[in-house]
Amino acid sequence: MKLILFLKSKILREDSFFLFILLIGLVPLISPKYFLTLDGAAHFYNGTIIKELITGKYPNYSELFTLNQLPVPNWSSHFLFAFLSLFLPGFISEKLILGSYLILFPFLFRRIILFFAPENKAFTYIPVLFAHNHLFYFGFYNLVLAFIPYLVIMHYILSNELRLNLRTIFFLSLLLIATYFSHIMVYALLLPLLIILPLKSIKISKEGNKLVLSNWHIYFSQLKLIGVSLIPSLLLAINYFSKIDSLEQAGRLNLDILLQWLIDIRPLLTLCYCKDWSFFTHILLGLFIVLIITVATSNIRSRCSISDHKLSIQLSKPRFNLIWLFLSLLFLFILLIVPNANLLPDRIVLITFIFLILWISIQKYPLWIHRLAMVIVITIHIVFVTWHTRAQKKTSNDIEKVLEVTAYIPEGSLLLPFNYAKDNNWLHSHSTGYLGSEKPIVVIENYEAQLQWFPIKWNIEGDYNLDQLNVWGVQNKKITTDFFLNPQNPDIFSLPLKNGSLKEIEYVTIIGRPSDKNHIEYNNIHSVLEKSYTNIFQNDFCVLYQLKL
Repeated sequence: MKLILFLKSKILREDSFFLFILLIGLVPLISPKYFLTLDGAAHFYNGTIIKELITGKYPNYSELFTLNQLPVPNWSSHFLFAFLSLFLPGFISEKLILGSYLILFPFLFRRIILFFAPENKAFTYIPVLFAHNHLFYFGFYNLVLAFIPYLVIMHYILSNELRLNLRTIFFLSLLLIATYFSHIMVYALLLPLLIILPLKSIKISKEGNKLVLSNWHIYFSQLKLIGVSLIPSLLLAINYFSKIDSLEQAGRLNLDILLQWLIDIRPLLTLCYCKDWSFFTHILLGLFIVLIITVATSNIRSRCSISDHKLSIQLSKPRFNLIWLFLSLLFLFILLIVPNANLLPDRIVLITFIFLILWISIQKYPLWIHRLAMVIVITIHIVFVTWHTRAQKKTSNDIEKVLEVTAYIPEGSLLLPFNYAKDNNWLHSHSTGYLGSEKPIVVIENYEAQLQWFPIKWNIEGDYNLDQLNVWGVQNKKITTDFFLNPQNPDIFSLPLKNGSLKEIEYVTIIGRPSDKNHIEYNNIHSVLEKSYTNIFQNDFCVLYQLKL
């Protein structure tokens, strides 16, 4: 009895310690008020637009934007923010959504590792590191959120004997639909796994020199269940792919760059691809190499022998964990050979490491390696959390200064932003979205509205002539002369209507400090501001102007 109580107390202590490490990973999110990522602000702003389009309170939203009528992916973060913003401040919604991901991703990953190797708790801390990956800081929230139903499905199939009934079909269908509406690539990656995972029910035995596989009826029964559950989400995916080409073509990255990504563990180089960060990722790479060598050495010793100058190799029964090794090698091949679409290698390199971590984490290692892994992973985690927190506190201060201007803008008003902050910090590329996420202000900048795979689109069928805004990579600064300044009235910023008239833009804000004030775009903007607008608010990061009466 005492032994059982002792073992339970040790288990509880380890679980509590894991929870403590998880909570440390939340510090960069919780410590500052706002958590700035590359695309994150745009997602949250579009969540506000969705809410306002549904409520219909302010006509400026429906005149500029419309909901995508096609049931596209990339809905998850937009829907969550739209829903939570009904009763919570934007910055709280941000923390709840992102915090849920930062906890659930490593927690679910841990459950899958412990399913295969309950003794390998030390290696369940590695996914905590990879929750803070470069795609998360790119603001690819829909993609990283898609890993939650993805991992839930994996664990559910692995840990349950699936039976054909309505309850199971409904549960799996719901998770598959949730994966689809989060990110189409993660959904596509799930499809082959749905064929592979039920193989765990196959029993392999040796009869003489032959391997005998049994329980095929269970495997096919589970495939039938999964096939039925797939129907709704698969119909959505087929419909999407038949109408939308979501791969933006780009040149292939050089092989030496991709190899360097593997050596540097690119997913962990989030805010700085530099020596300070890669020093620690190289240590982690060294740990991975030690783990792989240990597994290889153990297999060679147990299966190879030399007798009478002859090498004998004993072949053992293949184990299910070889699937994870196969998948990591498969995505490694895809990474090095196939990718030629925009940002596809960035996604595939993360997938490669996810399957590699899953494989190495369920192997058998001596106790000293468990301890070494714990020390290395936790040390890197604490260092990176410190650096992430420091960077986020600075950018959060910037966002708080940006949002000071919204106190002077009435709800439902049009606001034209000129973003110079991104010239010095890439995280600010779409930070103007925060202007419309805490308060219903119609910000005339929205890169997502041009892309067909997002839920919000420019209302090009409406009264405004928005053709120049409906272009990939458009920047307000670069189209000022050709779009916002019209020949009918070149002294004010305006939106052209299809009937030839103009809609005056009453509020204009400049964020950040331009690096080149002699640039013609800057001069054109300030010439109009000095002539027709009044400076009504200013701090050390941004300025707000209002059209003169």
